Amino acid sequence: MFEIKSSDSVVESIAIAFNIPKKDKTKWAIEERIIVPEVCEAITREDFIKYFADIVEKDGNFAVYIDKKPTEYEKLKFHALTDEQKVVFNEHLVMAIMKVFDERKK
Repeated sequence: MFEIKSSDSVVESIAIAFNIPKKDKTKWAIEERIIVPEVCEAITREDFIKYFADIVEKDGNFAVYIDKKPTEYEKLKFHALTDEQKVVFNEHLVMAIMKVFDERKK
């Protein structure tokens, strides 16, 4: 789940959370406390752009919750994105997605 904020005319992703099932408390604790923070450090803006390209390419579904997210997601731990990871939702994102499509066609 991405947290997206707008400031003036800029809309950008500022944080990310992962919904990890709590079926096994030990496995959940390892994933939440060790694996997710490592993934958050390793993921790049290009990874996010490829993710958005996958959504567009596969005509995938996604939801936008404005001001209020569903109660089952309220306890998710959000991890702040670095400036290098943030994605600004503008025409540059569209162009970056198009570039991904062009590279996939090669």
